[in-house]
Amino acid sequence: MSDKIISEDTTMSDNMISEDTTISDNMISEDTTMSGVNDNMISEENKKKRKLDGNNEPQISGDYDINPTGVTDNVVDGFQVVGDAVQPFLPLFSSVSTIIDSIIRTYKNAKCNQKICLALIDRVEIAQQAVNSLQRQQRDNEELFRKQNYYDAWVRFKTVLENIKKFVKEITQLSNLQKFLTANAVKDAFDKNIKEFEEVCNDLNFTLAIYDRNKRDIENKKIMEDIDLLNKVLLYYITILYIAYLINI
Repeated sequence: MSDKIISEDTTMSDNMISEDTTISDNMISEDTTMSGVNDNMISEENKKKRKLDGNNEPQISGDYDINPTGVTDNVVDGFQVVGDAVQPFLPLFSSVSTIIDSIIRTYKNAKCNQKICLALIDRVEIAQQAVNSLQRQQRDNEELFRKQNYYDAWVRFKTVLENIKKFVKEITQLSNLQKFLTANAVKDAFDKNIKEFEEVCNDLNFTLAIYDRNKRDIENKKIMEDIDLLNKVLLYYITILYIAYLINI
């Protein structure tokens, strides 16, 4: 009787241990499965992180697959194309601005014929504004920058401004007026410079620097005030020279 009870207890104990072992194995198996899932999630995160962090450069892929560098390259290439087209003009832009600044400085130090100089400065300052606008809108004017005749016009424009600079320097200092025998010679030189200036401005499409008949009449009226005064100055110098000549006879 006692042996039978012990046998039953042993059997029950073995069954309980077997069930516990099965349950434990199942739990371990479930934990292992969940661990595998977690490992897979961590692995995916690591893959994404490596794609983002590799070489310290963003290389987004998968669900975030985009290619911004292609767009950037196209934009950069576009600017490079425009840059290549405008490159030959950059020294001309710089030279033109320098010459105009020099003309303005000469006017500020003028001893005479300020109105003639001011008329020229009004013209060249309008041209300077057109130059500034052209530089700001390089992409819009790319086609112009690729034309040889447009470049040639810019070279002529620089030459015309250099001639105006020389003329302004000559007529603003009393010591240089002896180069002009009469006041009409000064007017003729002014008209020649204006004619060349308007012609090249027309070629460059600087239309605001080209005066209509009304503006030209107003300009001429101001200039003639200086011409009349210049006639008196030249007459004075001629008289002084004549008196000196008589004294030395």
